[in-house]
Parts: sequence; C-alpha cells; structure tokens
Amino acid sequence: MACGANNDGQLGPLQTRVSDGADPAQDILLSSSLNSSSSGVARHRLVLRPTQVRLPVHPAELASGRYRLLRLSAGRAHSLLVTSHGAYAFGNNAFGQCGRPAGGESAAVARLALPCPPESVQRLVCGQDSTYLLTADGRVYSCGLGADGQLGLGGFDNSDRFQLVDVGAPVADLACRADTVLALGEDGCVYGWGNSEYGQLGTDALQVDRPIRLDHVMHSVLSANQQVDRVAAAGSMCALLTRCGRVWVWGYGRLGLGPDVTQLAEPRPIPDGLFGRTQLAKDVRIVQLDAGMYHFAAVTNSGSLYTWGDQRSGSLGLGHDDNQCFPLQVSLACRVQWTRCGVDHTIICGTAFA
Repeated sequence: MACGANNDGQLGPLQTRVSDGADPAQDILLSSSLNSSSSGVARHRLVLRPTQVRLPVHPAELASGRYRLLRLSAGRAHSLLVTSHGAYAFGNNAFGQCGRPAGGESAAVARLALPCPPESVQRLVCGQDSTYLLTADGRVYSCGLGADGQLGLGGFDNSDRFQLVDVGAPVADLACRADTVLALGEDGCVYGWGNSEYGQLGTDALQVDRPIRLDHVMHSVLSANQQVDRVAAAGSMCALLTRCGRVWVWGYGRLGLGPDVTQLAEPRPIPDGLFGRTQLAKDVRIVQLDAGMYHFAAVTNSGSLYTWGDQRSGSLGLGHDDNQCFPLQVSLACRVQWTRCGVDHTIICGTAFA
C-alpha cells in the first residue's frame, strides 16, 4: 500500500475501488492536468490514505504462497521493490533511476532486469534520484543521476541500467539519502563517493566520482579503539554507529552536538548520556541508526527512539515544530524495533507495551 505525493507516479498503479462505502474522492485528489501518464495509467496527484498498489502478479503465484516482498525503497520521486519473482520500478525516471531507459515518469509498473537473483539483494537503497543494490556477496550496483559522482562509476554521466561499482572491498552496509554515498566494507573500513560540498568525504574535491576510503573517518574511530558497525548518510551530514553502540557524526547541519556545532570535518562522538546512558543505566547503547534528508533517528537496545536534526513536517516526532540540535527521546507507547527515515518523514515499527 502507498500514500502521499504522487505527481510523478511514484506510488505506482493504485487500486481506487473502495469496498467499504467510503468516497474515494475524499482520499485521492486528481490533478486536472496530471491525471494520466503517457502510458495511459491513471496517476493521482495526492493520496491521503494508504491505498493498494496493483502489481503484475498472476493470482496463481499469490495463491502458491511463494510470492514474497523482499526489499522496498523510495527516493524523491521514484520507488523500487524486489520480490521473490523479480524487481519492479515506478515513478520519475528522468535520469534512469528506475533502471530502464530514461524519460519522464510513469505510474505503470516496469519490471527490471536485475544484475543478480532477487534473493541475493540484501539492501535496496534509493537516493534522491539514484538507486543502489547491495548483494549478499558484497557487490554494489548503481543507476540514475550521476551529476555529483554519486553512481561511483568514474564519471558524472547518468546511467539507466545497473552497473557494478568498484568499491575496493566487499560491502557490508550501504547508505544514501541524497547524493552522498557511504559504504562499510567487510574489511571494517568506510568508503564514500558522490557529493562532498561540506567535506563529508574528507577531500578538497566537491564531487568524488569513484569510491575512496575515508581515512579521516577511520583515523577518528580507530584512535578511540572502536569498530564501525553501520553507516548513515543524510543530505549534508553523515553518521556512523560503532559496535559498542556509540554514534559519531560529521558534515554540515544539526549534527546532534548542540547549537554551536553545525559543521565538522572529522567525526566526533555524541555523548552517550544524550541517549539515556547513566550510572544507573550503564548498559544502554544504540543498536540502530538511520538518516533522513535533514535528520537522524537512533534506536537503543531498550527500544527507545531518539531523533535530532531539522524538524521538517514533524519528521522528528517530538510534538513541536522546533529544530533539534541534540538527540531527544520520542515519547512512544511501544518498544521500538526499527525505524526508517524519509526525506521529511519517519516510519517507526514497534511492539506495544502490555
């Protein structure tokens, strides 16, 4: 199911029939000038409630119980999903970010030719106008906009098909929300490419078109005798999570270190106390980390959620409209299992307290 902005057909072909007697016009707003795509599939400008997306699946496949949704990701105006029977894309494809010949947008579902079996896709990551696959054996593939070198292919051209990125080591984790890409190698090193206007990649170059090892990141972390476990890349900020549960940040923005620290060339750890670790709660640590375009979200091993950054459209979930310069716990009546950050929204999955 899908909801939200749909000017480019990024929600896919929607099932608009309503069986409960509700008026679909109250939930789906049609644009008079954009109510159909070039493919003839109806495209709705704004979808106010979760609405079923119609995928080209044969009923027999669904009835067999073998059809599974494996991976799902959404960029600024495009969406991709990987199922046990193949991969599909819809939405804006002006730069080839849907993995097919570039051109316009479409609410029609297009089946993709993946460079690997669907089951081997471990991560599906959508940047603003680019897309990345991380496979089980640590390979990275990219397609879409390449203007900032974010495809990592050794140039600034766009690509309308998935191409292999030579990271230099098998990759264990991959992150991109805009046009800066971070990769954690199985060798424990952090690699990066793409936009570096605020020194995120530790180089004087504003754009990096091939993966490079981020020595400034590794120096900071290794000097503290820590090892990287996860990476997160926002629009102009970066973060990583170490195996001991400490969050490190660098780049430009509301980094989580207070109002006076808005730009860092090298990673700096956020004090553990800001995430609830005290003398009475020494075992509290961060176990999950994710980045939106302008904000971060972190989950502790006790199921608490902390957010910080720009308060775009209530994305921090703190009940107010103020930006947040340091991590603040979100009040929730559940134990958080995981969270995912969008451009200006946050999704939380949790278990309600008994």
